[in-house]
Amino acid sequence: STYEDMATALSSLLDKEVPLLQVDDQEYRKFLIEQGFPEGYLDFYVEVQQAIRQGDLDVESSDLSLLLNRPAITLQESLTEIIHKLRSSE
Repeated sequence: STYEDMATALSSLLDKEVPLLQVDDQEYRKFLIEQGFPEGYLDFYVEVQQAIRQGDLDVESSDLSLLLNRPAITLQESLTEIIHKLRSSE
């Protein structure tokens, strides 16, 4: 799933538009610094985002299901569970 998929799913579940803000590596690095992330980890975080954008992490695998010993759930199912838990804790 992509960030766009997540924004679309959240928009559907919340019945309101959830905008997707795309930033370049410099803007992302600046954001991380402003949020207090340790300088030594910034390159790693930026490189992970680069890999995501390039599709390097878009690999279908049954590894998660094997680790969980059950079928993995979809993005939509996962977000539905999270939203339900957040709403029930209010």
